[in-house]
Amino acid sequence: MFNIQSFKTPGVVPFLAGQFVALFSGLFGLSVLSWFIVQKFGAAGIAQFYAVQAAVSCLSYVLLSPIGDRYNKLKLIQSTSWLIAFRSILLAGAAAFPNVSLATIIALQAINAIAMSIIVPARAAFLPELVPANELQPALGIQHSIASVSRTLGPACAGLALIEFSPAACLAAHAAMMVIVCILNLFMPRVESAMSKAKQGRRIATWCNDILDSWRIRLQIPIERYLSLLSMASLIASLPAITMLVPLRIQSEGWGTQVFGITEACISAGALLAGLARITQTISKLSRFGLFMCGCISQGVFLLVASVTTMPLIFAAAYFFVGFCGTTSGLVLSAQRILAIPKNFRARLTSSGMTLAMIAGSIGSSLCGFALEHLQLVTVNIGVSAFILLAAVAYSAIPRFREFLNLPPEHAEQWYEGEFLSRSRRTAEAA
Repeated sequence: MFNIQSFKTPGVVPFLAGQFVALFSGLFGLSVLSWFIVQKFGAAGIAQFYAVQAAVSCLSYVLLSPIGDRYNKLKLIQSTSWLIAFRSILLAGAAAFPNVSLATIIALQAINAIAMSIIVPARAAFLPELVPANELQPALGIQHSIASVSRTLGPACAGLALIEFSPAACLAAHAAMMVIVCILNLFMPRVESAMSKAKQGRRIATWCNDILDSWRIRLQIPIERYLSLLSMASLIASLPAITMLVPLRIQSEGWGTQVFGITEACISAGALLAGLARITQTISKLSRFGLFMCGCISQGVFLLVASVTTMPLIFAAAYFFVGFCGTTSGLVLSAQRILAIPKNFRARLTSSGMTLAMIAGSIGSSLCGFALEHLQLVTVNIGVSAFILLAAVAYSAIPRFREFLNLPPEHAEQWYEGEFLSRSRRTAEAA
């Protein structure tokens, strides 16, 4: 069913195991913390909590983006994991006090948001150095499957735990799991490129330059420039389509909470199956470009089906294929993209990509909220699906995109450097 070759690479098992426990623990802890805040501080408290977290995350992803390319990624992952574990212990202790303030909870969560802006890009840039180029896509698939399972199990287990235990006890369990993550990280091998070592000694005075470089690179490379614009446009529509519009549609049809639970499970199951499936075998028959386009277009088609159907089972089944198709196209693109990006820019481009995704999510939610005030829900759903379909077709118009996606993994590695960045440097020197 899935490719286990990646597990044979030394260090991959503790890396993926640590990531699974970290994601599960993070979502478990966030769900418990949200419940605790709602109970103690009400709707105003939870709104303030998420607003501050979003603002801190967005800023820290931008301001701390050079860290992953300047310093040893393994040390960053290990040290930041200990920081998150220490913060989790303090959070569990704070929740045990009856007079704890909302400001204390928000401050501890802000530490977590800052730490995540360091560890997420470092992990993303570490995996391509850990596995061979031809095994990166299966490894990314397993990584994505781990994320899907964690997203499903984390909140579910939090809900079950809160039935029997207090929020403080649940947060203590969250802290214990984070300590386990730190222990698993000790078994990860040290893999560091020479480029990253060369960056390590650079002065802090160049920090702003390094931040701007991640955005300059996106503009300098034509494929990245168009991909960033189209991906952001697609996320503006697709993120609300699988989040806020799902419960709204189910509520408007009067289908009940069972259908909501089934639909959410279908999205996760589709993403999980796509991550575990041996996509490389399909690629050999269809080509990466063909598989990517098929996934993007199919996602829009199934969202359109979900928008017009009046049958709850078809609605849930359509979202299963939305999860499957969206994950498939995402894996095909991300594997090729991270290989092509120069090694000393991988963490920064991951950070800037996360920033764009956060901005897209905020814009998408705001636009959908505005549209729902003036249009019927079914009209908004159809409009979102049609926009995703148009964005999917537009990918085919990106210059050299087909050539780029169809490159063998060994040729895709550092492809941006040879095709675009080196040429720009030669042109600048000639001028």
